[in-house]
Amino acid sequence: MDANLKKSHAPECSLADRDIRFFGGDWKDIHQILPHIKYNEEDPNGDNGSASGGYDVILMAETVYSISSLQHLYELVKKCMSCPHGVAYMAGKKHYFGVGGGTRRFLSLVEKDGIMASSIVGEVADGSSNLREIWRLSFK
Repeated sequence: MDANLKKSHAPECSLADRDIRFFGGDWKDIHQILPHIKYNEEDPNGDNGSASGGYDVILMAETVYSISSLQHLYELVKKCMSCPHGVAYMAGKKHYFGVGGGTRRFLSLVEKDGIMASSIVGEVADGSSNLREIWRLSFK
């Protein structure tokens, strides 16, 4: 929309028209309360990857800093991304010093699992701080 348009020409939309929610919790359990994740009747707990539906696009930023959370985060992405056409974009630092995580550590899980493909979308290097990367994940 052109910033010079009068306010009366802007589409009318209020927060009441939006479904805005906040979800918090451990990566390993959060899928149980997310909308758009359905489970087969034979497996109501969602074990063994029986989720259907899912999200077409998942955006993640600064989520891969802790080594102890990487496996749970990866399992969440697999459960929540629609298959086969969903994509996830992950932005983060190549290495998080002091906590051991980073984009490359996360991508090693993805590669080892073999279910998803990854490709780099962009890098941000300002010369004075840690290299930041944006990666695209999709099902093979």
